[in-house]
Amino acid sequence: PTITAINPPDGSQNVPVNTNVIINFSEKLKNSTVIDSNFQIEGKISGFHSFSLVYDSLNYTVTLSPQTGFASQETVFVRVSANVQDPAGNNLQGQKQFFFITEIIPDTEGPVCFTTINPVSPEPFNYLNVNAIVSDTASGNSMITYAEMFIDSIGTDGTGIYLDPVDGSYDENIEEVHKKIDLAPYNFKPGEIHYIFVHAKDINNIFGKYDTIQFTISPDDDTLPPVFSSFTQDTFLPGYSFYIKGVITDQSGVYDDSTGSDGQGVYLLWDTDGEIDTSYNEIQLDSVNGDTFITVSQIPEQNSGEIVYKVFAYDNDFDTQHPLDRTKGSSPLYKIVFYSPMIVNLSHSPSTVYIGDSLDIEIIANINFSHPPVCSLITSKGSLKEQIPVFQESGNKYRGKIVTIGADIGKAKIVAYYYDFGNLKKKEDTVLIKAKGEFMPENTVYVWPNPADNEGNFHFYINQNAKVTVEIFDIRGKKIMESSGIFKGGVKPHTLNSNAIKLNLKNLAPGVYIFRLIAKAIDTDEKKTVIKKFAIVR
Repeated sequence: PTITAINPPDGSQNVPVNTNVIINFSEKLKNSTVIDSNFQIEGKISGFHSFSLVYDSLNYTVTLSPQTGFASQETVFVRVSANVQDPAGNNLQGQKQFFFITEIIPDTEGPVCFTTINPVSPEPFNYLNVNAIVSDTASGNSMITYAEMFIDSIGTDGTGIYLDPVDGSYDENIEEVHKKIDLAPYNFKPGEIHYIFVHAKDINNIFGKYDTIQFTISPDDDTLPPVFSSFTQDTFLPGYSFYIKGVITDQSGVYDDSTGSDGQGVYLLWDTDGEIDTSYNEIQLDSVNGDTFITVSQIPEQNSGEIVYKVFAYDNDFDTQHPLDRTKGSSPLYKIVFYSPMIVNLSHSPSTVYIGDSLDIEIIANINFSHPPVCSLITSKGSLKEQIPVFQESGNKYRGKIVTIGADIGKAKIVAYYYDFGNLKKKEDTVLIKAKGEFMPENTVYVWPNPADNEGNFHFYINQNAKVTVEIFDIRGKKIMESSGIFKGGVKPHTLNSNAIKLNLKNLAPGVYIFRLIAKAIDTDEKKTVIKKFAIVR
């Protein structure tokens, strides 16, 4: 098939802006190819047009009725796809694109603006995004050439804040425009009501009416500065350089642009004359772990006397994306005095401890600890390596206690870690650990419950770490089950937490069975076997 005629004719002028397009074909068309997607109407100003389509199969015509009118004096293109076919499946041949130019319509009205702002209730330090749809389709379909806005009071046409076209140029009868306004210079206050006035002009140099947006300034959601705490101890060993470290927190987080007083970084000022006035030293701080900050370089060594310092930081209240939304805070004036080193004594009792018994620890220093000491017990083979909980009895004395369940036989090491004027140090002591009493008393070996049902717990007590195996035999002496594991010595017997091997007996028939419990010590040559009976009843 080919196109034999089109109305309006190709290249015609002064065509009504509300015209329909009628296309004549040389023969009947396949119905399945006469669809919207195979036809296109595009105005150079008004853009692509939606339309309704009617096919007259008797006269071989397709009528396209645009849903909106064209712009004044606009070039309109009509395109037909080669996918249009006749019933035999032959594609459209010949010319497939046509154009016409619409009539000139006098335009005496300016464009209409539909404005939105974001956020709708900005804070004093905020960027206000002004967006508007500017349209001349309802008045004259003329091309938009300019849009502007005023804040609170309207000035002379053309003297407002220029609004940028989103697509980069004013060349259509509908334009999307925008502007990002920094509200900080306006010094707006929370609770105040302000106005945005937006209007635009078309190619005929006619301005439209103003679209007015009212907005209220909302309060800043975070005006509190950061909080400074846990900064470096107030005493240091003379003759050593050192870092200053502390915690800075804020509900909005702490902002750091890796600058000092010339930006919005985290920094401190320090001096040796007892005050921060006109002369001082400046050092930046970096985050090392969440809210913990440390100086990027060391404070030079001081042989005596004291230094004072103050820390500065901004919060990260940046919900408005405006730098001035952040609040700057400063710490109190901190003081560091230089003293002699600590002397720490570590002792324990009893001198010899038996596996499963308690070991008491005492840590005493010549001056108060700046941070609580941390104490650990490490047995000879490392099977027990645990922190010993300590509590403060007085400013310079701490006590602790640990139960030695699972400890290795032999000498164990007690290690206390503490800070000596900012330096981590340790004090060590040794304790002898032994096993007491019988390796595995027979009266601590039993099955619970007995009679058992679907599950049996084979309990036992061992006075040192051991490998324990349980074997199950039927009444004729045939082994039918076995399980083993490594267990800690010193666990109290006959309790809910005593050592036990749990077996699933679900597959065993009711009756009387024999179990054999074999324990082999890990640190010594101790070995013991206990044989007993138990029953299964269901």
